[in-house]
Amino acid sequence: MMAVDTPTDSPAMTDDDEIKTPRFDLAPYARSVSTGAIKAAVALENEETRECAIRMFKNFNAEDYLLTLDAAEELLADNPRHALANACAHESRSRIERDYALSPAAVPCVIATPAELGAAHLDHREGFLLSLVDGVLAVEQLSDVSGMSGFDLLRTFAKLRRLGLVRID
Repeated sequence: MMAVDTPTDSPAMTDDDEIKTPRFDLAPYARSVSTGAIKAAVALENEETRECAIRMFKNFNAEDYLLTLDAAEELLADNPRHALANACAHESRSRIERDYALSPAAVPCVIATPAELGAAHLDHREGFLLSLVDGVLAVEQLSDVSGMSGFDLLRTFAKLRRLGLVRID
């Protein structure tokens, strides 16, 4: 496993707010590596992508893999070959699949009130999937009806469960 070190001499990071880069194997994500250590690409093209990388690392270290994946995908939209973002995205997907596994026969139910649903600030995919949840259709049927891939469905239900909008029996 290659160690990954995040620089801490940046003005945006204080001693109280040290960022620790997740430790995992970068080999599948880095094209050429000549040393056992890689400096993390935290000082990216601009402050916005740098802040996104820091948010990604913090969420990964806090074991919030849904938010880690969101941040990693944001970075990958700008730079699809970013080794750390690819590694974090891959690890996050694996952990989301492990932590939020759904049985195809499981039946989701909406448990939120209309006011809670209105205040939830859902994106279009979450809102669409939630509109299909009727307490009768199983996960497998919802996958067919929604056209969502298995992982997209799992990720969306994980977010809806986390927000307290659905329960899956």
